[in-house]
Amino acid sequence: MKVLIVEDNIQTAMQYQLALEERNHDVVVTHNGEEGCDAYTKAFKATTPEPNNGAFDVVVLDYRLPVKNGIQVAKKITTKNPKQKIIFATGHLKEILSAEVKDPEIPLKVIEKPFELDEFVDKIETFVSA
Repeated sequence: MKVLIVEDNIQTAMQYQLALEERNHDVVVTHNGEEGCDAYTKAFKATTPEPNNGAFDVVVLDYRLPVKNGIQVAKKITTKNPKQKIIFATGHLKEILSAEVKDPEIPLKVIEKPFELDEFVDKIETFVSA
């Protein structure tokens, strides 16, 4: 599975990356919303010209990010690929976040911090395989 992580806390991003790589997942990490959008766009263009065929199996976003927040990143990504699976890993209330991006066409999941890393990876794997 190929995962894009957009997380501004470097230590948290590294923990996510290591936990996913321990289970043999391919991980790309960026640290602000603009970098996340750029990494997604670059990988998307390089992977396929076909719509709804993303370069990543899942995108993991923090909500509060520098430059562009997680909602802005999710919206930009889903304009390129409406079927892209997105997980928000956030300490913000799930109800608030879900209300902001409520769109039945966007495959979205929210995982509230704090969580155990094994639980985090399990939820990602389950979401992607669904």
